[in-house]
Amino acid sequence: MTDYSKTYRLPKGLRLFLLISGIFSFGLGVVFFREWIIRNVPEGDPANYIFIIMISIFFLFGIFLLIPVFLNKLIMIEGDKLKVFGLFKNRVYERGNILAYSIYNFSGMNNLELHLPAPKEKIKKVKIPLLFNIDQHFNDWLDGIPLKQFGEK
Repeated sequence: MTDYSKTYRLPKGLRLFLLISGIFSFGLGVVFFREWIIRNVPEGDPANYIFIIMISIFFLFGIFLLIPVFLNKLIMIEGDKLKVFGLFKNRVYERGNILAYSIYNFSGMNNLELHLPAPKEKIKKVKIPLLFNIDQHFNDWLDGIPLKQFGEK
């Protein structure tokens, strides 16, 4: 298994959906910003704060939706390591350190829960959303690691 390597990426359909939704949300933020500039609302008016809150919400939500579109990789299996790519931090999990795992479906999305050793003989549970279909290669990599049912201690 040491020579095995596979990269899982965001499916094209989901990437397109996030791109369109992010642009739409960002566009709504621009519309609210334009309305706020045109109306020239006085500073003490509550409408001023409502416009600022709406602009911020739509801009931030648009950015939140657009970020995964530009991430190149989600998860990479490389030998005995599972690399999870994030926006600010990439995490690496050694296969030998994984005590157990569980895969569960929540609201139509598969999630992987890794049980890792933690200080004071506790177990740390790490949840990883799987935005791709689980294939045989992924199952083969997990083969040999104990499978626990979701919620089992």
